[in-house]
Amino acid sequence: MTLSAQLLDDETYRDPAALVGHVRDERIDYLDVTPSYLDVLIAEGLLAEDAHRPAVVAVGGEATPEPLWRRLTAVDGLSPVNLYGPTETTVDAYTWTPGPDGAPVGRVVRGSRAYVLDGSLRPAPDGAAGELYVAGACLALGYLGRPDLTAERFLADPFGPPGSLMYRTGDLARRRADGTLEFLGRADDQVKIRGFRIEPGEIAADVGRQAILSALIGPEQRVTVSAYSRAVFNGGFSLGVLAAGLAVAADTRAAYTALMLGNAGTALLVCVLYLRLPRIPGTRERKDAPSGLTALRDLPYLAMAQVSGIVMLGDILLTVGLPLWVVSHTHAPRPAASWLIGVNTLLVMVFQVRAARGADTLAGATRLHRWAFLGLAASCALASATDRLPTWLAVAVLACSVALLTLGELWGNSARWTLRYDLADPGAQGQYGGAFQLGTALPRVLGPLMVTALTDRLAWLGWLLVGAVFLLGYLLFPATMRWTERTRPVYTART
Repeated sequence: MTLSAQLLDDETYRDPAALVGHVRDERIDYLDVTPSYLDVLIAEGLLAEDAHRPAVVAVGGEATPEPLWRRLTAVDGLSPVNLYGPTETTVDAYTWTPGPDGAPVGRVVRGSRAYVLDGSLRPAPDGAAGELYVAGACLALGYLGRPDLTAERFLADPFGPPGSLMYRTGDLARRRADGTLEFLGRADDQVKIRGFRIEPGEIAADVGRQAILSALIGPEQRVTVSAYSRAVFNGGFSLGVLAAGLAVAADTRAAYTALMLGNAGTALLVCVLYLRLPRIPGTRERKDAPSGLTALRDLPYLAMAQVSGIVMLGDILLTVGLPLWVVSHTHAPRPAASWLIGVNTLLVMVFQVRAARGADTLAGATRLHRWAFLGLAASCALASATDRLPTWLAVAVLACSVALLTLGELWGNSARWTLRYDLADPGAQGQYGGAFQLGTALPRVLGPLMVTALTDRLAWLGWLLVGAVFLLGYLLFPATMRWTERTRPVYTART
């Protein structure tokens, strides 16, 4: 028997009819897709009786609807498998297969462990709801360059070997008497669209912070305060890295407990500080409050936000593209990836406030925003050349690339603070903040896929293509700004 695995090109995979045809022509026996895409493939005839169909269909990346599972189990000769596993477990940690009556029967993947725990991290009784935690050999060590999120999600595993971690998935589940896990939804408001995670809570928190700042800080000081806030954030970020590193180095219960208590203490302090802020009247309390759809009807503002959001690809390049590039395509030592992120963090701490000078007017913000596009494009051009350089020269050029990327990031953020506030209706800062965040949603969702596909598959050419995206933003941005300013009422006269 000859076995082979096939990786499809994007064009074939995204075309349901072409993918079904490929399965038949190549007599594919195992297919792994998301449930939502499987519905489309079934409609195209994937499971038709008069043609070849896979012997095993695995679904994952999203919750599998019960009607779809029943349909799969009813097909003669088909073995459906439901896979579960967040990216942090690389990638499947739990599976379900049909029992005698077709109902799913689950078990952990070899080398993985799954716990259903209550709020005190104690095992929940069978049948009782709890939060799902995953541990084992496939678990990642944390998020690169995100010690705050790592400390929140990766906890010491009290049930595993000394020093092991478990991952807090945020999924609610209960364990049946036979050991099978049943999912009950999310403990938070995270949603998935075609396998991509969307965190409404993070978006709402960011919009809320911006609305509070716009209500409490005068227009002349908003950019400066935002710059100081970001510099302080990066300082706390660095302290978090240091604290987490010390805890891991000590590898004792006391060290991990101190880290968790410190994290909880800082969160409590933030809550106390927020409670001391002056009360801000809500939009609904005002008789002249604008419609809840005002921002979404403001097409010029939405267009400007989308073009402006292209600069957010810089974050994806720093945290996803560069680490993969360093490890897979350059002669630079692997730790250079973390060194480069450290350089970025330090530069933001030192220069964010200085970079924001001149961004407190629309004319200045427009100029800095275009400079940001050019800095990011130049960063990509430098990075594209490092695959052919010797070790330390590659490190030096990568450092210059990160310096340009950081400069683009500093200018872009400074400009976006002014655009976000000064082009919005003063009485609807909250909803305009949400609309402005739509400009970052596309880069955050599709950015990792685009960056990895281009830089990993096309190597240096991929970096130049990403740079071309930034140059496109440079060309489009002035037109969207003119359109937006032309349609503003008198409240944008501060230029």
